[in-house]
Amino acid sequence: MLVLLVVLLVGGALFMNKFLPSFLSGMIEGDVSMNLGLPYLVGTGQASILAKDAVTISAPVTAELTSSFWLAVVTAGLGIGTRFYHSKVIEKQEPSEEETEEKSEEEETEEELIESKEEYSEDSED
Repeated sequence: MLVLLVVLLVGGALFMNKFLPSFLSGMIEGDVSMNLGLPYLVGTGQASILAKDAVTISAPVTAELTSSFWLAVVTAGLGIGTRFYHSKVIEKQEPSEEETEEKSEEEETEEELIESKEEYSEDSED
């Protein structure tokens, strides 16, 4: 999920830097040039629009990854690590004799219940 977020951020910045200015400039009549210098993940840039050599609009753009992002990275790493550790622990753990005896007793009890239900249903049909 985190990788998808980074890919979307980079892809969006790439689209806005390379393709969007030429697309929007073609839609507007007259001599208008647009330059979007957006940062890809972290940094500063400047977006500017120049119209007929008379009007210039520029805006600084800053992008940064907050502490929440880094907390998400650490949390995802811990989750992946615990998943691997858990699978190794489960592989090493074998059921004890008591657990296998309890399971066999539970299976016998379930079989008895099924048999009694079948007998009851046969009696009720008659």
